[in-house]
Amino acid sequence: MKTGLNIPNTERFKYIFLICLFLGLSLLIAFLSTTGDARSMFLILVFSLIPIILAYDFKNSIMGLLVFYTFMGFFRRFFYTINPYIRFDPIYIIPDIFAFTLFVYLLILKKDEVFRKIKASLAMKIFVIFICLMFLQMFNPLQGGPAVGIGGGKFWLIPMLWFFFGMLFDDSRLEKVFMLLLFLGFISALYGIKQGLWGFFGFENKWLYNVVNINKFSSLLVHSIIRPFSFFPSPQEYADFLMITLIISFTAFFFKRNRIFYSIVFLVILYAKILLAVRGTLFLSFVSFVFIVMIISRRKRLVYLITGMGLFFYIILANLIDYELVLSTMPVNFLRLYAHVFSGIVDPFSRYSTIWARLMEFKNLPLIIVRYPFGVGIGATSLAGWKFGGVYTGFEVSLVSLIAGASIFAGVLYIVVVVASIRQSIVKFVNTRNWIYPAIAGIVLAYFVVGGLTLYSTSAIYWFLIGFSLKGE
Repeated sequence: MKTGLNIPNTERFKYIFLICLFLGLSLLIAFLSTTGDARSMFLILVFSLIPIILAYDFKNSIMGLLVFYTFMGFFRRFFYTINPYIRFDPIYIIPDIFAFTLFVYLLILKKDEVFRKIKASLAMKIFVIFICLMFLQMFNPLQGGPAVGIGGGKFWLIPMLWFFFGMLFDDSRLEKVFMLLLFLGFISALYGIKQGLWGFFGFENKWLYNVVNINKFSSLLVHSIIRPFSFFPSPQEYADFLMITLIISFTAFFFKRNRIFYSIVFLVILYAKILLAVRGTLFLSFVSFVFIVMIISRRKRLVYLITGMGLFFYIILANLIDYELVLSTMPVNFLRLYAHVFSGIVDPFSRYSTIWARLMEFKNLPLIIVRYPFGVGIGATSLAGWKFGGVYTGFEVSLVSLIAGASIFAGVLYIVVVVASIRQSIVKFVNTRNWIYPAIAGIVLAYFVVGGLTLYSTSAIYWFLIGFSLKGE
């Protein structure tokens, strides 16, 4: 017999206890972390909705949280119209508490299903070992204190919990998630285009003044032009989100009936991505396109031939363009963003390219492993090390950050999980011909190379898709 909450009567007491516990915890944090301003009222409102949303449907809760992730940065900046700028904004703890609540909900009310799926997959067992190792790194004394370790858990471990959420979704429900992400990517792209071409609103300029002039957040600038960031906390997260949705729209074009619609969505997101001028994610998007075509095509030799010819003409073009001359003749406006992107595509190994910094990190990786064989702690390789006054060792490459923070053993486990996810996605596509699987393979590949593992929304999506692809049936 079921209750109105769609929960068996035998589990009703545990459910109510869990909801009351985390509602009380959420409200307590909301009151302690703010000072009675409008931001406090917003936090209390959102926290009070958690039990209502969770009671309605677990999977809808996940989709609702994805929507909040998308607009979280916008909410924070909008409150600057009525409240002063604060460096540690409690709005960013809302998804952490919500995600942790959902995870405990799984452990209490869906533990049999979770453990059954884990037992059915070797890769999932490896992931469990991996996340346990990451959890232990919260207590590494080298990172500078318990607050730094807990902060590292916020940036590293909370997104990894989404792996377990992905286990509970089926193909049809994941397709709805993809459609939601496409919608969010489309409106985010439109808003980002508005920022790039017509500037920012007053509350966004107030935020920019603080992060650029006071906190020296230099990644917002490229050739003296401020990058658009749409609704997101940072341009990097916006870039990763556009990369994910661009890959989804590209894959959907080959399988869905309304190709004109997906073409429009793809072109709008692509233009927003060019205007954003983050070259690494754009380049990996195209690499992912080729990878997806190789997966779905039945004429492999033709694909290899076209890819080879494209690579040949790409090399010729890269040697014909004098990027520095072109840039020197351009006015200081958004046209420089186009030139920056174009230079990264046709000449990725120029002396100004960030690829050299990434290669240098891999060159220094053996020294890092020797110096910190057991890792320096996950707090030290996230913003927690900077925000909480501990050791901060930031890296451009997420894999290097992971190895430095949690040891080479954790890095090997992570690579095994990623490879297994891509392989399993290809196998499932061959068996089902469902378009979501090549999209997952392309996203995981691209995100593994250039994506950030400590971002709020996109890291969660990444782990969610890996969990979905590896779930034991």
